[in-house]
Amino acid sequence: MNKAKHIKINYDKLEEFIKNNKIEAKMWGTSNIYNFMDRDTETIIHFLLVFQAIDFCFWGNPKWSIKNEEETIDGSRALMYLIIKNIDIFTDFKKLEELTYEEFKKIFTSNTEIPLLKERYEILHDIAKVINTKMQGSFYKFIKDIHSDIELFHLIIEYFPSFK
Repeated sequence: MNKAKHIKINYDKLEEFIKNNKIEAKMWGTSNIYNFMDRDTETIIHFLLVFQAIDFCFWGNPKWSIKNEEETIDGSRALMYLIIKNIDIFTDFKKLEELTYEEFKKIFTSNTEIPLLKERYEILHDIAKVINTKMQGSFYKFIKDIHSDIELFHLIIEYFPSFK
C-alpha cells in the first residue's frame, strides 16, 4: 500500500468516518443468523462447503437482492438465506447432483439474475459429484478425523481440482 502510486488512504477521513458512523460488525457464525448453528454438525459442515464455494461476485446494476420475511437483503447474506431456506437440497449431495440448472435458477430467482449463476451451478454440481463418487455422499464423514487446517486444505485441493 505504501508503494501505491495512485491510491492513498486518508487516515484523518477514515477516523472521522469511524467516529461519525456506528459500525456494527458481527460474524454470522457467532450471531446464529437464521438459527443456523442450531443444526447438527454434518449439516453445518455441508452448508459451509456449499456456501463458501459459491459466495462470490455479487456486482451488478441493479444489485441482486431478495426479500425475506423481514427485509430486503443482498449479496452473501441473501445467498446464505436461500441456501438455508433450501438446506435439504444443498446439504444432501445426491439431491444436489440431481438438481437441474432450471431448478437451481428458480431457487435464486429475484429482482435480477444473480451474477455468474451458471458458474455457481457448475461448481456445486462438480462438488456433489465428487462427494457422491469419492466420499460416499458425506463430506463431513470423510473429513471428520482431520485435525489440521493444512491436511484439510490438501484434501480439498486433491479432491476438488477446480478449487486450485
